[in-house]
Order: sequence, then structure tokens, then C-alpha cells
Amino acid sequence: MLIKHLDKLNPDRKLRKILIPLCGKTLDMKWLAEQGLVTVGVEGVQQALDEFFSEAGLDKSETSITGLGSYGKLFQSKDGMIKLYCGDMLQFSSSFEGTFDAIWDRGSLVALDRSDVPRYAQILKDLLNVGGRLLVEVMGYDLDSMSGQ
Repeated sequence: MLIKHLDKLNPDRKLRKILIPLCGKTLDMKWLAEQGLVTVGVEGVQQALDEFFSEAGLDKSETSITGLGSYGKLFQSKDGMIKLYCGDMLQFSSSFEGTFDAIWDRGSLVALDRSDVPRYAQILKDLLNVGGRLLVEVMGYDLDSMSGQ
């Protein structure tokens, strides 16, 4: 989906920095960095981030940080094009990386508790530059059969 819609996310080719919330270990992040975009991800599970760097064949640095819960860490590729935060997405703010030209949300809404969705949406809005673009992949499902996660 990302490759198909990248022109809509970046119509004027001025995109420089993109956020991938609840990124998991998607290789979209490596691809975006290869396109010249500083790629920032946020994920609550460190194992997913470790696996991303391993599967992508990238060396990383690791730094402990505060403000994203008790397990906050920043993993960064050696070239600085990929920055992955391990911590609570609902605590992520512009104080970490400023604002973004675009956000690629690949299914995060189904991973959240429904009660957190309005707060999450506001966080994304606050993180997006004026005129920035948000690409969201969603799926329909029976809300009563799943409560997020």
C-alpha cells in the first residue's frame, strides 16, 4: 500500500521526515530511509525493534531516554536515517523529534484500546506539520469481537 500511495503522501517530493507509529518491525522503515527520508518509528516492544535492525542488516546505537514510560530507549541506525523509539506511543510528543512532514500509520488503530483512539488521533495531529500528510491503513472488523491489542 505504501509504495502504491507514496505519490499521494509526497506529491511535491518535499517530504523529508516521516513518522511510523506503532511501527513493529516493518521493513517499510528501511525502504523509506533508502528513499532519503529520515524515518522515525515508535514501538512498545523492544524485541520488534531488535528484529527490525537484525532483519534489515543494519547496525544500531542504543540510548536510554526518559518520557516514554519506564522502558524508554532510542535505537538509531549508524547513518541517522532511522530512529526507533521504544516506549509508550501515547506519551510521544514533538519534544523527541519535532514535527513530521508525513505519518504512515499501518494498522495502529486496531492495536489500540478504543478508549485511547481519540487521544492517539490528537497526538498524530499535533505531530504533523501544517500541510503535512497522513496515510492510514485501516481494516473493518466487528468492534464487539475485539478490544484492541
